[in-house]
Amino acid sequence: MFKRRTARKLQAPRALVAVSDPETRASVVRALEACRFLVEASAEWTDTMARVESQRFDVVVAEVEMPVVGGFDVLRAIRYNRPGTLVFLIGKAAGDEIVARARNLGAADYVQRPVHEHRLGIQIRTAWEEKANREMLRSLGIKGGTLRMAG
Repeated sequence: MFKRRTARKLQAPRALVAVSDPETRASVVRALEACRFLVEASAEWTDTMARVESQRFDVVVAEVEMPVVGGFDVLRAIRYNRPGTLVFLIGKAAGDEIVARARNLGAADYVQRPVHEHRLGIQIRTAWEEKANREMLRSLGIKGGTLRMAG
C-alpha cells in the first residue's frame, strides 16, 4: 500500500487548460509544461466538461469568458464532480469583486489576462505542491496540516 501512494506522488501532476483563445491557451500550456505538468488543452465547453467528468486532473485552468458555458460554470461542475481539483480562472475583467466571486465559488485563484507565463506556472505549481503536502500530512495523521518540531 505504501508503494502505491508513493508511486502516485512521484507522477507528474495532470492539468487541463480550458481556454478558447488560442494565444492564451498556448501561453498557459507552455507555463504548465515548463513547471512539469502533463497538460491537455480544450477550446470548447462540451469537450472540457466531458474530460472533467471522465478523467482526473490535479489542476484545471478555465477561461471565464468561454463561449456558451463560462469558467464559473466549469468551476461549479468541477466542485460537484471532482471536489479535490484545484481550479484557476482566467479572464479579462479586473477588480476585487471578480476575484472574490471566484474564490467564494471555490477557485484557487483568478488570473487577469494577459497571462505572464512564468509567474502563472509558479503560482499554479506552488498551489498544487501546498495541496499535495497537506494531503500527505493528513494521510500520516498529522492534524492541522503543518509539521511542528519539538524543542
